[in-house]
Amino acid sequence: MKSSKQVEQDCPANCPDRPPGLEKRPVRFFVTIFAEGKPALRRLRAFDFDLFDEPGAGRVDKHVSVGGLLTAEQAVQLVENGYRVLLEEPEAKRARAQTEIGTFEEWLKHNTKEN
Repeated sequence: MKSSKQVEQDCPANCPDRPPGLEKRPVRFFVTIFAEGKPALRRLRAFDFDLFDEPGAGRVDKHVSVGGLLTAEQAVQLVENGYRVLLEEPEAKRARAQTEIGTFEEWLKHNTKEN
């Protein structure tokens, strides 16, 4: 069983074997967003971006921070609105084990020599 990332690498957007609904997505990055105070951090919710709900977001000097998963365009939008954004790494670099869900039987079939 291939992950969606493996399919994207093996099959370009116009490939006839590409599963339906697996459109080419923009690259997203794990980020840390720095805001000047908690009110600015609360205003981030208006952007409706993929932010991590971290209890007690980090504090650096007078800035507070929160993590997220953003495209480069979304990061630029935040910078244009007064936030500092640290791009950490592309989402493909981190493990996806929590999002690739299957049954034990599928795993066993995929990981045994008798398949």
